[in-house]
Amino acid sequence: KTSATAGWRDGGTQWQFTTRTTRRRRRTVARSGSACASSGVHDLEALVGATRGYNDELGMTKDVARAHSAYHHLPKTSCPLIIAYGDKETDEFMRQSRDFAKAWAAAGFKVETFECKGDHHFSIARTQLDPASDFGKAFVKMIGLK
Repeated sequence: KTSATAGWRDGGTQWQFTTRTTRRRRRTVARSGSACASSGVHDLEALVGATRGYNDELGMTKDVARAHSAYHHLPKTSCPLIIAYGDKETDEFMRQSRDFAKAWAAAGFKVETFECKGDHHFSIARTQLDPASDFGKAFVKMIGLK
């Protein structure tokens, strides 16, 4: 059996650390069999100098932000990924989700992208758990319930 990893908001960024491969007994194994990132920040550089002051408490430099951004550190091997975001989110969240999905696919990994109509940064979590939504159906399938 494989595990599935899902994250929303900050977790939509942190899921990456559970999907990277690790070395065990001289062979490479994936830590997670599939992943889902909802409304994630995949490129932390966008927070450095953002007008809303997101970086005020973090104090990241561009170099630190880049070093911790999934977008700039795609793994050599990984698992299928679902990326979802709402069409009512800020342009930056939508851009990052789209760009990361393209980068993931360009690296040769399987990715499904969902732009959820009527959802914003906070409501998308409900859509993920709605078995009637396309995103919800894909998520349920990903975790092996259907």
